[in-house]
Amino acid sequence: MIGTLAGALVGGAIAMLVSHRQVQHQRAVEREKQRHDLRLAALERRLAAHQEAYALWWKLLGSVHKEDEAGKAVMECQEWWVHNRLYLEPEVAQAFSLAYHAAASHRDYLQARVSRPELEDNWHKIRVLGDIIVKAIKLPSLQEGEYQPIGGGDRGNGDHTGERDA
Repeated sequence: MIGTLAGALVGGAIAMLVSHRQVQHQRAVEREKQRHDLRLAALERRLAAHQEAYALWWKLLGSVHKEDEAGKAVMECQEWWVHNRLYLEPEVAQAFSLAYHAAASHRDYLQARVSRPELEDNWHKIRVLGDIIVKAIKLPSLQEGEYQPIGGGDRGNGDHTGERDA
């Protein structure tokens, strides 16, 4: 009888221990699921921010040589950057800021007839942003050759002084 009682006590203790371990494990799994869900939500928001940045860059690129549109595009980029900077990869955030600042001064550079290297450097700050955004996202390709950077991935065709390429 004592052996049976001892066996029941040990069995009960083991069952309680197993139950306690299961509860702990279940809580740990739930915490990990919550962290995963938060990461996924953040990833989706970050991807959306990079897509928005790309769309704004494209708009900025098309407005640089249009006096009536350039200032508005620069202000839109600056406002967006203030509200979305934390979602961007650091390299993208820096390049985005450099691009809209360069776009703001590009017309002045043209009118002041600064040296060609200075003008090309300013234009490059605007143009390179698209490639930086695409590379930062690192999405798996659906098929080979789906993305070709403007100008072949370098500084374009060499003429960065006036007209927009592509």
